[in-house]
Amino acid sequence: MSQTQKVRTAVIGIGNTLAGDDGAGIAALELLKCKMDKNPDLLFASLYGDLFSVTEFLGLADRFIFLDAVAASVPGELFVGVTVPLSGLSSSFHQSDIGSVMESLRRIEYIDPFPVWEIRGVTIMPPDRLHEGLSPAVEQAVGRLVDNLVAELRERSAGPDDSIS
Repeated sequence: MSQTQKVRTAVIGIGNTLAGDDGAGIAALELLKCKMDKNPDLLFASLYGDLFSVTEFLGLADRFIFLDAVAASVPGELFVGVTVPLSGLSSSFHQSDIGSVMESLRRIEYIDPFPVWEIRGVTIMPPDRLHEGLSPAVEQAVGRLVDNLVAELRERSAGPDDSIS
């Protein structure tokens, strides 16, 4: 990555586009990039496998927004938080979930100060086969997620206060 100057916000898409709806985070990232790619306060990146590779980006932004699929019994709902509530379903289809990774890195003081972060998710049913593309409910939710995020990011960059809330 050639980016050396710290940006305000990094948006990181997480997922596997070969596992259907698990690609929701990557789809959301790509849609957001189409709408806000020219914003110099944003850094866009993807994590497809090892979530601990987030360490490559931690020193590059003050705030992180992770876009990911969240397992739930009802697909197509939006999720915002720093920990995924545990249900009867797994919270992640990766070796770990990004919340656990970030908490582990914060505890070992991987970087100081540790950036502010949150997960923006779309709920999905766990994939049962490999295929590309999102289900209609998840695709619509990705659109809503991105619209909400675009409005928030534009408002934040237009605001008089430069602090991150």
